[in-house]
Amino acid sequence: MLSMLFEAALRTFALTGILWIWLTAFGIRDARVQTTIWRTALIASLLMPLLMQLFLVQLHAPLGAMQQTAGHQPILTQIAAAITAPAMLAAGSATADIEQATISWAAILWWAYLAVAATLLARLGFGLVVTWRTARGATPIRESWTRGLDARMTDAVSVPVTFGATVLLPTNYRDWPPATRQAVMVHERSHAESGDFYIQLLSSVNRALFWFNPLAWWLDARLTELAEIISDDTAIEEVADRPNYAEVLLDMSNSLKRAPAGVAMARPATVGRRIERILAATPLTARLNWGKKALLTAIVAPLVVIAAVGVAPAAPPPPPHKIVAVSPAMLDSYVGYYQFDPSKLPNGVLTVTREGDHLSAQLSGQGKAEIFPDGPKDFFYTIVPASITFETDDTGRVTGLTLHQNGLNLHATRTTADAAARASAVTAEKIAEQQKPRTPVSIDPKLLDGYVGHYKLGQEMIFTVTREGDHLFAQLSGQPKFEVYPSGPKDFFYTVAAAQLTFVTDANGRAKELILHQNGRDVPAPRID
Repeated sequence: MLSMLFEAALRTFALTGILWIWLTAFGIRDARVQTTIWRTALIASLLMPLLMQLFLVQLHAPLGAMQQTAGHQPILTQIAAAITAPAMLAAGSATADIEQATISWAAILWWAYLAVAATLLARLGFGLVVTWRTARGATPIRESWTRGLDARMTDAVSVPVTFGATVLLPTNYRDWPPATRQAVMVHERSHAESGDFYIQLLSSVNRALFWFNPLAWWLDARLTELAEIISDDTAIEEVADRPNYAEVLLDMSNSLKRAPAGVAMARPATVGRRIERILAATPLTARLNWGKKALLTAIVAPLVVIAAVGVAPAAPPPPPHKIVAVSPAMLDSYVGYYQFDPSKLPNGVLTVTREGDHLSAQLSGQGKAEIFPDGPKDFFYTIVPASITFETDDTGRVTGLTLHQNGLNLHATRTTADAAARASAVTAEKIAEQQKPRTPVSIDPKLLDGYVGHYKLGQEMIFTVTREGDHLFAQLSGQPKFEVYPSGPKDFFYTVAAAQLTFVTDANGRAKELILHQNGRDVPAPRID
Protein backbone atom coordinates (compact mmCIF):
# COMPACT_ATOMS: atom_id res chain seq x y z
CA MET A 1 0.00 0.00 0.00
CA LEU A 2 2.73 2.45 0.96
CA SER A 3 4.70 1.69 -2.19
CA MET A 4 1.57 2.40 -4.25
CA LEU A 5 1.15 5.78 -2.54
CA PHE A 6 4.78 6.66 -3.20
CA GLU A 7 4.40 5.67 -6.85
CA ALA A 8 1.20 7.72 -7.14
CA ALA A 9 3.03 10.71 -5.62
CA LEU A 10 5.88 10.36 -8.12
CA ARG A 11 3.46 10.14 -11.04
CA THR A 12 1.58 13.22 -9.81
CA PHE A 13 4.90 15.01 -9.36
CA ALA A 14 5.79 14.27 -12.98
CA LEU A 15 2.36 15.42 -14.19
CA THR A 16 2.57 18.67 -12.23
CA GLY A 17 6.10 19.29 -13.48
CA ILE A 18 4.93 18.96 -17.08
CA LEU A 19 1.99 21.30 -16.49
CA TRP A 20 4.25 23.87 -14.80
CA ILE A 21 6.71 23.75 -17.72
CA TRP A 22 3.83 24.13 -20.15
CA LEU A 23 2.40 27.15 -18.33
CA THR A 24 5.83 28.75 -18.05
CA ALA A 25 6.83 28.08 -21.65
CA PHE A 26 3.66 29.68 -23.02
CA GLY A 27 3.67 32.50 -20.48
CA ILE A 28 0.21 31.66 -19.15
CA ARG A 29 -0.28 33.76 -16.01
CA ASP A 30 -4.04 34.19 -16.01
CA ALA A 31 -5.24 33.15 -12.54
CA ARG A 32 -8.47 31.58 -13.78
CA VAL A 33 -6.67 29.47 -16.40
CA GLN A 34 -4.12 28.34 -13.86
CA THR A 35 -6.85 27.56 -11.33
CA THR A 36 -8.63 25.27 -13.80
CA ILE A 37 -5.40 23.46 -14.62
CA TRP A 38 -4.24 23.06 -11.01
CA ARG A 39 -7.69 21.93 -9.90
CA THR A 40 -7.49 19.21 -12.54
CA ALA A 41 -4.05 18.26 -11.20
CA LEU A 42 -5.51 18.10 -7.67
CA ILE A 43 -8.29 15.73 -8.74
CA ALA A 44 -5.72 13.65 -10.62
CA SER A 45 -3.55 13.44 -7.50
CA LEU A 46 -6.43 12.19 -5.37
CA LEU A 47 -7.51 9.66 -8.00
CA MET A 48 -4.02 8.60 -9.07
CA PRO A 49 -3.97 5.30 -7.11
CA LEU A 50 -7.30 4.37 -8.73
CA LEU A 51 -6.21 5.59 -12.17
CA MET A 52 -3.02 3.53 -11.90
CA GLN A 53 -5.17 0.41 -11.59
CA LEU A 54 -7.61 1.54 -14.28
CA PHE A 55 -4.90 2.21 -16.86
CA LEU A 56 -2.71 -0.76 -15.99
CA VAL A 57 -1.54 -2.39 -19.22
CA GLN A 58 -1.19 -6.13 -18.83
CA LEU A 59 1.56 -7.65 -20.92
CA HIS A 60 0.78 -11.19 -21.97
CA ALA A 61 3.22 -14.03 -21.95
CA PRO A 62 4.33 -15.30 -25.38
CA LEU A 63 2.15 -17.89 -27.03
CA GLY A 64 3.25 -21.30 -26.02
CA ALA A 65 3.90 -20.38 -22.41
CA MET A 66 2.08 -23.00 -20.41
CA GLN A 67 -0.62 -21.84 -18.05
CA GLN A 68 -0.15 -23.21 -14.56
CA THR A 69 -3.28 -25.20 -13.81
CA ALA A 70 -5.09 -25.39 -10.51
CA GLY A 71 -3.39 -27.67 -8.07
CA HIS A 72 -0.04 -27.48 -9.84
CA GLN A 73 2.63 -26.02 -7.63
CA PRO A 74 6.09 -24.78 -8.69
CA ILE A 75 7.65 -27.82 -7.06
CA LEU A 76 11.10 -27.22 -8.38
CA THR A 77 11.14 -23.94 -6.57
CA GLN A 78 10.43 -25.94 -3.45
CA ILE A 79 13.07 -28.52 -4.39
CA ALA A 80 15.62 -25.76 -4.78
CA ALA A 81 14.36 -24.26 -1.55
CA ALA A 82 15.09 -27.52 0.24
CA ILE A 83 18.54 -27.84 -1.28
CA THR A 84 20.10 -24.50 -2.03
CA ALA A 85 17.98 -21.53 -1.06
CA PRO A 86 15.07 -22.17 1.28
CA ALA A 87 12.75 -19.23 0.79
CA MET A 88 11.21 -20.31 4.04
CA LEU A 89 10.06 -16.99 5.38
CA ALA A 90 8.28 -16.07 2.19
CA ALA A 91 6.68 -19.49 1.98
CA GLY A 92 5.19 -19.35 5.44
CA SER A 93 4.51 -15.68 5.89
CA ALA A 94 0.82 -16.14 5.22
CA THR A 95 0.28 -18.01 8.47
CA ALA A 96 -1.75 -16.61 11.32
CA ASP A 97 1.39 -16.24 13.39
CA ILE A 98 2.80 -13.50 11.17
CA GLU A 99 1.56 -10.89 13.65
CA GLN A 100 4.27 -12.09 16.03
CA ALA A 101 7.02 -11.31 13.51
CA THR A 102 9.65 -8.76 14.36
CA ILE A 103 8.65 -5.32 13.14
CA SER A 104 10.41 -4.58 9.86
CA TRP A 105 11.43 -1.21 8.52
CA ALA A 106 8.52 -1.39 6.06
CA ALA A 107 6.12 -1.75 8.99
CA ILE A 108 7.76 1.14 10.83
CA LEU A 109 7.42 3.38 7.76
CA TRP A 110 3.81 2.32 7.29
CA TRP A 111 2.86 3.13 10.89
CA ALA A 112 4.75 6.42 10.69
CA TYR A 113 2.82 7.32 7.53
CA LEU A 114 -0.49 6.39 9.15
CA ALA A 115 0.33 8.39 12.28
CA VAL A 116 1.03 11.61 10.36
CA ALA A 117 -1.86 11.15 7.91
CA ALA A 118 -4.29 10.38 10.73
CA THR A 119 -3.12 13.44 12.68
CA LEU A 120 -3.63 15.74 9.69
CA LEU A 121 -7.04 14.25 8.87
CA ALA A 122 -8.11 14.45 12.51
CA ARG A 123 -7.04 18.09 12.65
CA LEU A 124 -9.01 18.79 9.47
CA GLY A 125 -12.06 16.97 10.81
CA PHE A 126 -11.89 18.83 14.11
CA GLY A 127 -11.69 22.17 12.31
CA LEU A 128 -14.70 21.30 10.15
CA VAL A 129 -16.79 20.32 13.16
CA VAL A 130 -15.86 23.43 15.13
CA THR A 131 -16.52 25.76 12.19
CA TRP A 132 -19.80 23.99 11.36
CA ARG A 133 -20.99 24.46 14.93
CA THR A 134 -19.90 28.09 14.79
CA ALA A 135 -21.83 28.66 11.55
CA ARG A 136 -24.88 26.87 12.92
CA GLY A 137 -24.91 29.02 16.04
CA ALA A 138 -24.22 32.31 14.22
CA THR A 139 -26.90 34.99 13.82
CA PRO A 140 -28.31 35.34 10.27
CA ILE A 141 -27.91 38.76 8.64
CA ARG A 142 -30.83 39.73 6.43
CA GLU A 143 -29.87 43.03 4.86
CA SER A 144 -29.86 44.16 1.26
CA TRP A 145 -26.08 44.54 1.01
CA THR A 146 -25.60 40.81 1.61
CA ARG A 147 -26.96 40.30 -1.92
CA GLY A 148 -28.81 37.15 -1.08
CA LEU A 149 -25.83 35.35 0.43
CA ASP A 150 -26.20 33.27 3.57
CA ALA A 151 -24.35 35.79 5.74
CA ARG A 152 -24.12 35.26 9.48
CA MET A 153 -22.64 37.16 12.39
CA THR A 154 -20.49 35.58 15.10
CA ASP A 155 -17.96 36.73 17.65
CA ALA A 156 -15.86 33.60 16.93
CA VAL A 157 -14.17 35.34 13.96
CA SER A 158 -12.73 38.76 13.39
CA VAL A 159 -12.21 38.39 9.65
CA PRO A 160 -14.73 37.32 6.97
CA VAL A 161 -14.71 33.56 6.33
CA THR A 162 -16.50 31.49 3.69
CA PHE A 163 -17.59 28.08 4.98
CA GLY A 164 -19.30 26.18 2.19
CA ALA A 165 -21.92 28.63 0.93
CA THR A 166 -22.10 30.49 4.24
CA VAL A 167 -20.25 33.75 4.90
CA LEU A 168 -19.29 34.36 8.54
CA LEU A 169 -18.79 38.01 9.50
CA PRO A 170 -17.40 39.44 12.74
CA THR A 171 -19.71 41.31 15.06
CA ASN A 172 -18.04 44.65 14.25
CA TYR A 173 -19.27 44.50 10.65
CA ARG A 174 -21.82 47.17 11.63
CA ASP A 175 -18.95 49.66 11.97
CA TRP A 176 -17.72 49.05 8.43
CA PRO A 177 -18.36 51.77 5.88
CA PRO A 178 -20.58 50.81 2.92
CA ALA A 179 -17.56 50.52 0.60
CA THR A 180 -15.93 47.97 2.91
CA ARG A 181 -19.12 45.92 3.20
CA GLN A 182 -19.46 45.99 -0.58
CA ALA A 183 -15.87 44.85 -1.13
CA VAL A 184 -16.17 42.08 1.46
CA MET A 185 -19.41 40.66 0.08
CA VAL A 186 -18.21 40.71 -3.53
CA HIS A 187 -15.00 38.98 -2.47
CA GLU A 188 -16.82 36.31 -0.45
CA ARG A 189 -19.48 35.80 -3.13
CA SER A 190 -16.67 34.98 -5.56
CA HIS A 191 -15.37 32.31 -3.16
CA ALA A 192 -18.83 30.82 -2.71
CA GLU A 193 -19.68 30.77 -6.43
CA SER A 194 -16.28 29.26 -7.34
CA GLY A 195 -16.57 26.51 -4.74
CA ASP A 196 -13.21 27.51 -3.26
CA PHE A 197 -14.08 26.04 0.15
CA TYR A 198 -14.68 22.60 -1.33
CA ILE A 199 -11.54 22.74 -3.46
CA GLN A 200 -9.48 23.70 -0.43
CA LEU A 201 -11.13 20.85 1.50
CA LEU A 202 -10.08 18.37 -1.19
CA SER A 203 -6.63 19.93 -1.23
CA SER A 204 -6.33 19.46 2.53
CA VAL A 205 -7.29 15.80 2.20
CA ASN A 206 -4.74 15.39 -0.59
CA ARG A 207 -2.11 17.05 1.58
CA ALA A 208 -2.93 14.70 4.47
CA LEU A 209 -2.79 11.55 2.31
CA PHE A 210 0.41 12.60 0.51
CA TRP A 211 2.00 14.59 3.31
CA PHE A 212 5.43 13.20 2.40
CA ASN A 213 5.21 14.83 -1.03
CA PRO A 214 6.25 18.53 -1.05
CA LEU A 215 4.13 18.95 -4.16
CA ALA A 216 0.93 18.35 -2.18
CA TRP A 217 1.78 21.26 0.11
CA TRP A 218 2.77 23.48 -2.80
CA LEU A 219 -0.42 22.68 -4.70
CA ASP A 220 -2.52 23.52 -1.64
CA ALA A 221 -0.78 26.87 -1.21
CA ARG A 222 -0.98 27.65 -4.92
CA LEU A 223 -4.72 26.95 -5.18
CA THR A 224 -5.36 29.08 -2.08
CA GLU A 225 -3.36 31.97 -3.52
CA LEU A 226 -5.08 31.77 -6.92
CA ALA A 227 -8.53 31.71 -5.27
CA GLU A 228 -7.69 34.93 -3.42
CA ILE A 229 -6.33 36.57 -6.59
CA ILE A 230 -9.56 35.79 -8.47
CA SER A 231 -11.75 37.06 -5.61
CA ASP A 232 -9.59 40.20 -5.32
CA ASP A 233 -10.00 40.92 -9.05
CA THR A 234 -13.76 40.38 -8.81
CA ALA A 235 -13.97 42.84 -5.93
CA ILE A 236 -11.74 45.44 -7.60
CA GLU A 237 -13.77 45.18 -10.79
CA GLU A 238 -16.88 46.27 -8.89
CA VAL A 239 -15.38 48.57 -6.26
CA ALA A 240 -13.01 50.26 -8.75
CA ASP A 241 -10.86 51.63 -5.93
CA ARG A 242 -7.60 49.70 -5.63
CA PRO A 243 -6.00 51.72 -2.75
CA ASN A 244 -9.14 51.49 -0.62
CA TYR A 245 -9.48 47.73 -1.27
CA ALA A 246 -5.80 47.22 -0.40
CA GLU A 247 -6.39 49.07 2.87
CA VAL A 248 -9.35 46.81 3.63
CA LEU A 249 -7.17 43.71 3.12
CA LEU A 250 -4.45 45.16 5.33
CA ASP A 251 -6.91 45.84 8.14
CA MET A 252 -8.38 42.35 7.85
CA SER A 253 -4.94 40.68 7.99
CA ASN A 254 -4.30 42.14 11.44
CA SER A 255 -7.27 40.27 12.90
CA LEU A 256 -6.48 37.38 15.20
CA LYS A 257 -9.66 35.31 15.27
CA ARG A 258 -10.00 32.95 12.35
CA ALA A 259 -12.17 29.88 11.91
CA PRO A 260 -10.20 26.61 11.99
CA ALA A 261 -11.80 25.66 8.66
CA GLY A 262 -13.02 27.84 5.81
CA VAL A 263 -11.65 30.39 3.36
CA ALA A 264 -10.50 33.49 5.25
CA MET A 265 -10.48 36.78 3.34
CA ALA A 266 -7.02 37.88 4.46
CA ARG A 267 -4.20 35.60 5.57
CA PRO A 268 -0.96 37.22 6.75
CA ALA A 269 1.12 34.76 4.70
CA THR A 270 -0.33 35.95 1.37
CA VAL A 271 -1.78 39.38 1.97
CA GLY A 272 1.54 41.18 1.33
CA ARG A 273 1.89 39.80 -2.21
CA ARG A 274 -1.78 40.44 -2.89
CA ILE A 275 -1.53 44.09 -1.87
CA GLU A 276 1.57 44.57 -4.03
CA ARG A 277 -0.28 43.07 -7.00
CA ILE A 278 -3.32 45.27 -6.39
CA LEU A 279 -1.35 48.50 -6.09
CA ALA A 280 0.80 47.60 -9.13
CA ALA A 281 -2.35 47.86 -11.25
CA THR A 282 -1.90 44.32 -12.56
CA PRO A 283 -4.50 43.59 -15.28
CA LEU A 284 -7.58 41.83 -13.99
CA THR A 285 -8.11 38.18 -14.86
CA ALA A 286 -10.56 37.39 -17.62
CA ARG A 287 -13.66 35.40 -16.77
CA LEU A 288 -13.93 31.83 -18.11
CA ASN A 289 -17.20 30.22 -19.08
CA TRP A 290 -17.85 26.52 -18.62
CA GLY A 291 -16.93 25.79 -22.22
CA LYS A 292 -13.43 27.20 -21.83
CA LYS A 293 -12.95 25.39 -18.52
CA ALA A 294 -14.03 22.12 -20.12
CA LEU A 295 -11.60 22.71 -22.98
CA LEU A 296 -8.70 23.29 -20.57
CA THR A 297 -9.63 20.16 -18.64
CA ALA A 298 -9.77 18.18 -21.89
CA ILE A 299 -6.28 19.41 -22.77
CA VAL A 300 -4.89 18.25 -19.43
CA ALA A 301 -6.79 14.94 -19.35
CA PRO A 302 -4.48 13.07 -21.80
CA LEU A 303 -1.48 14.04 -19.68
CA VAL A 304 -3.25 12.63 -16.62
CA VAL A 305 -3.86 9.35 -18.46
CA ILE A 306 -0.22 9.19 -19.60
CA ALA A 307 0.96 9.81 -16.03
CA ALA A 308 -1.33 7.03 -14.73
CA VAL A 309 -0.51 4.38 -17.32
CA GLY A 310 1.52 1.50 -15.93
CA VAL A 311 2.77 -1.78 -17.28
CA ALA A 312 2.12 -4.98 -15.42
CA PRO A 313 5.01 -7.40 -15.60
CA ALA A 314 4.48 -10.23 -18.00
CA ALA A 315 4.54 -13.80 -16.90
CA PRO A 316 8.07 -15.15 -17.22
CA PRO A 317 8.65 -16.75 -20.61
CA PRO A 318 9.16 -20.49 -20.75
CA PRO A 319 12.66 -21.91 -21.04
CA PRO A 320 14.07 -21.91 -24.58
CA HIS A 321 12.91 -25.44 -25.37
CA LYS A 322 10.95 -26.81 -28.25
CA ILE A 323 8.44 -29.53 -27.55
CA VAL A 324 9.07 -32.67 -29.59
CA ALA A 325 7.05 -35.82 -30.07
CA VAL A 326 7.90 -38.88 -27.98
CA SER A 327 6.43 -42.32 -28.52
CA PRO A 328 3.86 -43.49 -25.92
CA ALA A 329 5.99 -46.56 -25.22
CA MET A 330 8.90 -44.36 -24.22
CA LEU A 331 6.68 -42.28 -21.96
CA ASP A 332 5.54 -45.47 -20.23
CA SER A 333 9.17 -46.42 -19.57
CA TYR A 334 9.72 -43.22 -17.59
CA VAL A 335 6.73 -43.71 -15.30
CA GLY A 336 7.83 -44.67 -11.81
CA TYR A 337 9.53 -43.54 -8.58
CA TYR A 338 12.96 -41.94 -8.23
CA GLN A 339 14.83 -41.57 -4.93
CA PHE A 340 17.24 -38.62 -4.57
CA ASP A 341 20.61 -38.91 -2.88
CA PRO A 342 19.78 -38.78 0.88
CA SER A 343 22.76 -36.49 1.50
CA LYS A 344 21.29 -33.98 -0.95
CA LEU A 345 17.58 -34.41 -0.41
CA PRO A 346 16.64 -36.72 2.48
CA ASN A 347 13.43 -38.71 1.84
CA GLY A 348 13.07 -36.96 -1.49
CA VAL A 349 11.16 -39.04 -4.02
CA LEU A 350 10.05 -37.79 -7.42
CA THR A 351 7.02 -39.60 -8.77
CA VAL A 352 6.57 -39.57 -12.56
CA THR A 353 3.10 -40.33 -13.91
CA ARG A 354 1.50 -40.38 -17.33
CA GLU A 355 -1.83 -38.80 -18.23
CA GLY A 356 -2.63 -39.36 -21.88
CA ASP A 357 0.37 -38.20 -23.89
CA HIS A 358 1.76 -36.11 -21.06
CA LEU A 359 4.13 -36.77 -18.17
CA SER A 360 3.88 -35.12 -14.77
CA ALA A 361 6.38 -35.09 -11.90
CA GLN A 362 5.64 -34.73 -8.20
CA LEU A 363 8.05 -34.46 -5.31
CA SER A 364 6.99 -36.27 -2.16
CA GLY A 365 4.81 -34.02 -0.06
CA GLN A 366 4.57 -31.39 -2.80
CA GLY A 367 2.37 -30.56 -5.80
CA LYS A 368 2.37 -32.09 -9.26
CA ALA A 369 3.49 -30.29 -12.44
CA GLU A 370 3.60 -31.31 -16.10
CA ILE A 371 6.93 -31.79 -17.88
CA PHE A 372 7.40 -31.53 -21.65
CA PRO A 373 9.83 -33.37 -23.94
CA ASP A 374 12.49 -31.58 -25.95
CA GLY A 375 14.34 -34.81 -26.70
CA PRO A 376 13.90 -38.58 -26.28
CA LYS A 377 15.20 -38.47 -22.68
CA ASP A 378 15.06 -34.77 -21.87
CA PHE A 379 12.04 -33.01 -20.38
CA PHE A 380 11.53 -29.50 -19.12
CA TYR A 381 9.21 -27.54 -16.86
CA THR A 382 7.41 -24.40 -18.04
CA ILE A 383 6.61 -23.05 -14.59
CA VAL A 384 10.26 -22.81 -13.51
CA PRO A 385 13.61 -22.88 -15.36
CA ALA A 386 14.48 -26.52 -14.73
CA SER A 387 14.72 -29.77 -16.64
CA ILE A 388 14.96 -33.53 -16.14
CA THR A 389 17.13 -36.06 -17.99
CA PHE A 390 16.17 -39.72 -17.72
CA GLU A 391 19.04 -42.22 -17.58
CA THR A 392 19.13 -45.74 -19.06
CA ASP A 393 21.50 -48.69 -18.97
CA ASP A 394 22.93 -50.58 -21.94
CA THR A 395 19.70 -52.49 -22.37
CA GLY A 396 17.61 -49.32 -22.52
CA ARG A 397 16.04 -49.83 -19.10
CA VAL A 398 15.42 -46.58 -17.23
CA THR A 399 17.57 -46.59 -14.10
CA GLY A 400 17.27 -43.03 -12.81
CA LEU A 401 17.07 -39.35 -13.63
CA THR A 402 18.96 -36.10 -13.07
CA LEU A 403 17.28 -32.85 -12.10
CA HIS A 404 18.97 -29.73 -13.52
CA GLN A 405 18.28 -26.43 -11.77
CA ASN A 406 20.23 -23.43 -10.45
CA GLY A 407 23.46 -24.91 -11.77
CA LEU A 408 22.94 -28.14 -9.82
CA ASN A 409 22.59 -31.66 -11.17
CA LEU A 410 20.77 -33.79 -8.62
CA HIS A 411 20.75 -37.51 -9.27
CA ALA A 412 17.84 -39.79 -8.35
CA THR A 413 17.83 -43.57 -8.62
CA ARG A 414 14.78 -45.52 -9.66
CA THR A 415 13.09 -47.17 -6.70
CA THR A 416 10.00 -49.17 -5.82
CA ALA A 417 6.53 -47.99 -4.93
CA ASP A 418 6.96 -49.30 -1.38
CA ALA A 419 10.20 -47.39 -0.89
CA ALA A 420 8.59 -44.27 -2.30
CA ALA A 421 5.62 -44.69 0.02
CA ARG A 422 7.90 -45.05 3.03
CA ALA A 423 9.88 -41.95 2.05
CA SER A 424 6.68 -39.99 1.49
CA ALA A 425 5.34 -41.12 4.83
CA VAL A 426 8.52 -40.01 6.56
CA THR A 427 8.31 -36.63 4.81
CA ALA A 428 4.62 -36.24 5.73
CA GLU A 429 5.42 -37.13 9.32
CA LYS A 430 8.20 -34.56 9.46
CA ILE A 431 6.01 -31.91 7.91
CA ALA A 432 3.31 -32.60 10.48
CA GLU A 433 5.89 -32.38 13.25
CA GLN A 434 7.28 -29.10 11.92
CA GLN A 435 3.81 -27.60 11.68
CA LYS A 436 2.96 -28.27 15.32
CA PRO A 437 2.58 -25.11 17.41
CA ARG A 438 5.44 -24.46 19.80
CA THR A 439 5.69 -22.50 23.01
CA PRO A 440 8.78 -20.46 23.94
CA VAL A 441 10.74 -21.59 26.98
CA SER A 442 13.28 -19.78 29.13
CA ILE A 443 16.95 -20.50 28.50
CA ASP A 444 20.22 -19.06 29.77
CA PRO A 445 20.82 -15.86 27.73
CA LYS A 446 24.56 -16.61 27.81
CA LEU A 447 23.95 -19.47 25.37
CA LEU A 448 22.88 -17.02 22.67
CA ASP A 449 26.40 -15.64 22.17
CA GLY A 450 27.57 -19.05 20.99
CA TYR A 451 24.95 -19.08 18.23
CA VAL A 452 25.71 -15.63 16.79
CA GLY A 453 27.47 -15.89 13.44
CA HIS A 454 27.13 -16.72 9.74
CA TYR A 455 26.07 -20.06 8.28
CA LYS A 456 26.21 -21.16 4.65
CA LEU A 457 22.99 -22.70 3.40
CA GLY A 458 23.37 -24.38 0.03
CA GLN A 459 25.49 -22.80 -2.68
CA GLU A 460 24.86 -19.09 -2.22
CA MET A 461 22.54 -18.36 0.71
CA ILE A 462 23.80 -17.17 4.08
CA PHE A 463 22.06 -17.34 7.45
CA THR A 464 23.09 -14.38 9.63
CA VAL A 465 22.28 -14.96 13.29
CA THR A 466 22.38 -11.94 15.61
CA ARG A 467 21.51 -11.18 19.21
CA GLU A 468 19.63 -8.17 20.54
CA GLY A 469 19.38 -8.25 24.30
CA ASP A 470 17.91 -11.61 25.27
CA HIS A 471 16.46 -12.19 21.81
CA LEU A 472 17.92 -14.12 18.86
CA PHE A 473 17.32 -13.19 15.23
CA ALA A 474 18.03 -15.02 11.98
CA GLN A 475 18.17 -13.48 8.53
CA LEU A 476 18.51 -15.37 5.25
CA SER A 477 20.17 -13.65 2.30
CA GLY A 478 17.74 -11.33 0.55
CA GLN A 479 15.01 -11.75 3.17
CA PRO A 480 13.89 -9.77 6.24
CA LYS A 481 15.23 -10.43 9.70
CA PHE A 482 12.93 -12.40 12.01
CA GLU A 483 13.13 -13.38 15.64
CA VAL A 484 13.45 -17.06 16.50
CA TYR A 485 12.13 -18.29 19.82
CA PRO A 486 13.70 -21.00 22.01
CA SER A 487 11.94 -24.33 22.45
CA GLY A 488 15.05 -25.77 24.09
CA PRO A 489 18.69 -24.82 24.81
CA LYS A 490 19.71 -25.43 21.17
CA ASP A 491 16.35 -25.48 19.38
CA PHE A 492 14.54 -22.42 18.09
CA PHE A 493 11.41 -21.86 16.02
CA TYR A 494 9.89 -19.22 13.78
CA THR A 495 6.39 -17.82 14.23
CA VAL A 496 6.15 -16.62 10.61
CA ALA A 497 6.62 -20.07 9.07
CA ALA A 498 6.50 -23.74 9.98
CA ALA A 499 10.27 -23.86 10.33
CA GLN A 500 12.79 -24.46 13.09
CA LEU A 501 16.53 -24.13 13.67
CA THR A 502 18.80 -26.45 15.64
CA PHE A 503 22.33 -25.37 16.60
CA VAL A 504 25.04 -28.04 16.72
CA THR A 505 27.70 -26.90 19.18
CA ASP A 506 31.23 -27.85 20.18
CA ALA A 507 32.46 -28.54 23.71
CA ASN A 508 32.65 -24.79 24.42
CA GLY A 509 29.03 -24.15 23.44
CA ARG A 510 29.96 -22.41 20.18
CA ALA A 511 27.75 -23.44 17.25
CA LYS A 512 29.62 -25.10 14.40
CA GLU A 513 26.49 -25.72 12.35
CA LEU A 514 22.79 -25.01 12.26
CA ILE A 515 20.13 -27.25 10.80
CA LEU A 516 17.03 -25.83 9.13
CA HIS A 517 13.90 -27.95 9.55
CA GLN A 518 11.25 -27.08 6.96
CA ASN A 519 9.05 -28.73 4.33
CA GLY A 520 9.89 -32.11 5.82
CA ARG A 521 13.62 -31.55 5.28
CA ASP A 522 16.57 -31.15 7.60
CA VAL A 523 19.08 -28.97 5.78
CA PRO A 524 22.51 -28.42 7.41
CA ALA A 525 24.28 -25.06 7.22
CA PRO A 526 27.89 -25.04 8.49
CA ARG A 527 29.37 -21.96 10.17
CA ILE A 528 31.56 -20.04 7.73
CA ASP A 529 33.02 -17.23 9.83
